[in-house]
Amino acid sequence: MIPQPPPYAQSLRDQFSSTTLAVGWPKRLFTLATILFISVFLVYVGLAFGYRVFLNNSIEKLDDQLETLSTQITEEQKEDLATLYSQVTNVRTLLKDHVATSQAFTLLESLTHPKVTYLNLDLDMKDRRLILSGITPSYDDLTAQLAIFENSSDVERYNLESSEWDNGVIQFKVNLVMDKGVFSM
Repeated sequence: MIPQPPPYAQSLRDQFSSTTLAVGWPKRLFTLATILFISVFLVYVGLAFGYRVFLNNSIEKLDDQLETLSTQITEEQKEDLATLYSQVTNVRTLLKDHVATSQAFTLLESLTHPKVTYLNLDLDMKDRRLILSGITPSYDDLTAQLAIFENSSDVERYNLESSEWDNGVIQFKVNLVMDKGVFSM
């Protein structure tokens, strides 16, 4: 009697022999990868050897134009331009930090009641303080003046330090603290 192979050996052989590989997918993937590689390589070669040459030629043309322009300007003109630029920069720096006291007088004129006369003005730029001494015919006019200060956006706060009736007029002293932007240009 001839020994027979176990029954499971045949079924294993059938299992492995019937398995087929999908040959189409790896071939398509390889073709796609090859096309992408060739496309990227061609773009790189075009940029490296074509566009770089174009850019270098453009740079050379611009350098030639700059050299031509620089020969048209004399050394004296270059020095004058540097001096002018330095002066403009210095003036710009000074004006940026400059405090304009003349603005205080213009502002004070616009904030003054018609019946009020100022006799003394003390201006402290550091503290943005304006101390005014003046006269007015009545307390109603002084009240109107204080209302003008109260309603002004340029006056941060005010304080009536003194007021008294003297020879038919009201003498007063008021202390104003101006807004931060009033004295800057």
